[in-house]
Amino acid sequence: MKLANVVLFITLFLSSIAAYAQSSSTPKGMTSEQWAAGALNAALCEKPPCAARAIEEIFGPMRTDDEWKRLAEKGDRQAQSQQCGSHGIKKDVAPDYYLKVVSWCRNDADQGSLQAEYLLGNLYSTGEGGLSQSWPDAYFWYAVRIVDKHIAVTQRDVAAKHLTAEQISVAEQRIKDWKKKLCESSPTTRNAKVQRDMHCQNAR
Repeated sequence: MKLANVVLFITLFLSSIAAYAQSSSTPKGMTSEQWAAGALNAALCEKPPCAARAIEEIFGPMRTDDEWKRLAEKGDRQAQSQQCGSHGIKKDVAPDYYLKVVSWCRNDADQGSLQAEYLLGNLYSTGEGGLSQSWPDAYFWYAVRIVDKHIAVTQRDVAAKHLTAEQISVAEQRIKDWKKKLCESSPTTRNAKVQRDMHCQNAR
């Protein structure tokens, strides 16, 4: 293995640890074993094109943010999902564009995206992103997000303090109906399938 490839592998490996620590999931919803295998494949490549293909398998197509934005505006779902992941939490884009990002995040959330679910929970709890504050909606999105036992558990409990017992009961039924619909769906991408399966394995 060439020294440059060893450095690449170490860089990818450390990046995977950082991504896991931040989001409790590896890039594109892969398992840590799949991610490590992809990083190793990239490191073992002897030519740049091979390494580039291996990296794209992990991160998706390598494009600039402006390129992703243009594709997202044209209706490309992969690009819209990428923009949700890049700007949803950070809110580092123009307000008008952020409203579009939120709508794309909602599409991702409906397909089981853990990051998008958590984002919607935050936005509904604060009334940001063009959404009116709604504790029932915040509770709903935090509750469906807790499949990986993340901080959303605490956030769900905070939202619950703003609800009546009847409202919580309605939200819980909504969660069951949502999960049933999700588990009966047929995801079109590997990432969507992985995240759908996470929800369905933990279905109540």
